Amino acid sequence: MKNITLITLFLGAFAFITSAYASVTASGSVSSDYVWRGESLSGGDAVVQGGLEYTDTNYYAGAWVSTLGNGNGEELNLYVGTELSGFDLAITKYVVDSEEITELSVGYSLAGFDLFYAQNEEESDETFMSVSYGFDINESISGSLTYGEWSDEAVINTSDYIQLDLSYGAMTFSVVDADNRDDLDFAVSYALSL
Repeated sequence: MKNITLITLFLGAFAFITSAYASVTASGSVSSDYVWRGESLSGGDAVVQGGLEYTDTNYYAGAWVSTLGNGNGEELNLYVGTELSGFDLAITKYVVDSEEITELSVGYSLAGFDLFYAQNEEESDETFMSVSYGFDINESISGSLTYGEWSDEAVINTSDYIQLDLSYGAMTFSVVDADNRDDLDFAVSYALSL
């Protein structure tokens, strides 16, 4: 009986400690274009996006949704991840209409640089990697510069891009130069307070 009481007490304390450090956050934004990894996924149309994330000391999980502009449907992302020795490890399922892609990813921050690598779980030849550097221009304006590269070794295809983001409060201005397009992509987004 004493062991059962101690186990119950331990499990209760563990549940309290776990929930004491957990949080749920909601996010939302409107944007003039849905630019992701150097590509416009909305064809230059405005989009509405939002998400819900549960964060604990050991892991996080969430859902994120976006319209795809001009009646082209929606995208739903479901993800779960954890931090292990400074590495951010995650699994993300992207659902666009009836197509689903599962991606495994790892991220790491080093000396102000954010390093990221992702691989399609089913098509291991499809990979993505990026390097980002964040900086402050002044107390109100911050920025980040990102270089990213898609690679599909099965069809010997690569595509890379450079993206500059400048943020002032809830507003972000983005410029993207991708090697597979002649023109620059521009997007303005506004984060909603939820």
